[in-house]
Amino acid sequence: MMSNSQHRPYPEWFQTVLTPVSDETPCGENPEYNSKFILLLSQLEPRMGAEYGNFVEAAEPVNWVEIERECRLLLSHTKDIRIIIIFIRCMVRQHGAIALAEGLELLLQALKIWPDNLHPQLADEGEFDPIMRANALAELAAHEGLMADLRQISLPGVQGIVATVRDIEKANQIPREEGALPSHTLENMLNEWHQHSPDEIIAFYQAAQYLQELESLMAQTLQEAAPDISRLRLLVECFTPRHPKECIAPPPQAKEREFAAICHNTPVLTEEPLNAAPSVSEVAHTLVHRSINSRHDALNQIQELRAWFIRTEPSSPADGLLHLTEQIIGKNFSELFKLLPQELIAHLTNRQD
Repeated sequence: MMSNSQHRPYPEWFQTVLTPVSDETPCGENPEYNSKFILLLSQLEPRMGAEYGNFVEAAEPVNWVEIERECRLLLSHTKDIRIIIIFIRCMVRQHGAIALAEGLELLLQALKIWPDNLHPQLADEGEFDPIMRANALAELAAHEGLMADLRQISLPGVQGIVATVRDIEKANQIPREEGALPSHTLENMLNEWHQHSPDEIIAFYQAAQYLQELESLMAQTLQEAAPDISRLRLLVECFTPRHPKECIAPPPQAKEREFAAICHNTPVLTEEPLNAAPSVSEVAHTLVHRSINSRHDALNQIQELRAWFIRTEPSSPADGLLHLTEQIIGKNFSELFKLLPQELIAHLTNRQD
């Protein structure tokens, strides 16, 4: 039986993001034309090495400590999703998977506390225009961004074998890549982690839950503009227990996070408390054996089904059809008319008749 993970107080970096800039403008000004913000983005652009005859000068690596310092400075003047994601990347590079779970929780809370004020905003000159926010959130699944940061994380060793997240990702791919970990080695590593529940692995279970919640929130607020971040969720779900019924650890005692204390007197709009470090059995049961009691539950199940097809049958048309199903849930007929092909609308109309 696994021991429960220790509850941790909120890390201090949450306060950097969740402290309002001012009472009048809690998220400050749009940083779009801020020279420091533009410089920050330029520092993260892919760099090429230089060649001088036979001499090759390697590209200078990103200084994540310096980037973190610049993020903190910018976040004291503006609350922007793009800066928050870069801030999360800094922490993941320095602290690993635990920072990923914390960062996703932090991003969720910022979106809930300031749904209208957080930059990029949902409206442009009073008109609903979610594209900028959608593009900002799409950075979560950028191959050269957070995904690359995660892939380099070293995982707890098992029987003398030390692997990275990239190694586990390769071992889960179908068809298997040459040089990937053997199936029995992968199975042994996953079983060992699920039995002993190291903090780094628990963090992946947490991150999977936060990503599901984030996808649901984006579908509600961004509608058809919601970006596809399933690549990130699939990477995180490589660590989901294969045999969830064998995980018998009791769930930890719930402990509500007190965001209001961090945000000074900013009201917290979260309806349900986000619990710290759920056990393997709790997360596995949520992901695999969840019943459908609402539209929200049904949407989550569709997203999980789509993720399975993307991972195991990437050439199947089921991915596209399920993605279309996600988009049309909750839409009225006039919205469907804009979204669906005329032939399909005619078919649906005939069925209603």
